[in-house]
Amino acid sequence: TIDDGVGSHIGYIEKRLLSTGELCTAAACGTAFDTDGVVVSITYPYDIKVSGSYLYVYGGGSTVEKRLVSTGELCTAAACGTAFDTDGVVTLSPVAQFAYSFDIDSTYLYTAGYDGSDWHMEKKLLTTAAADTNFGTSSNGVATSSSASFAAYGIDLDSSYMYVFGNDGTQGRV
Repeated sequence: TIDDGVGSHIGYIEKRLLSTGELCTAAACGTAFDTDGVVVSITYPYDIKVSGSYLYVYGGGSTVEKRLVSTGELCTAAACGTAFDTDGVVTLSPVAQFAYSFDIDSTYLYTAGYDGSDWHMEKKLLTTAAADTNFGTSSNGVATSSSASFAAYGIDLDSSYMYVFGNDGTQGRV
């Protein structure tokens, strides 16, 4: 259960068949995603990405869960062979007040958000959630942009670049 300030809410992740929209129970899909096709998320999910055998679930403003596509189980060392962080959930840099968006490539997870005064971007390994020490200026996997202060709201990747968008917090005109 997640308390978002308005009240307590429970975050869910469902796995459904594309062809019919049916929940992936053992009867419908051959193997069950959890037992009933629904996993209760430990965060309040905002976005999800699928990469091979894994789901990456962004939620709670500053967390990312890594789960098995087949069962929905969190990626601990016991479940996945290598732990994502230690418990299958990584909390982003303590400076990141809120990550609004994330994307993945074949090796890394990238987030974009706000650190209290500037755009805030992080880069972490998909396998372990370790920070990429070559990313950013402080060898901690974090890059900021003081020229585009306030918040970065979205991120997309191609083979060479990340594209980040947001605003500077000032009011615009229509």
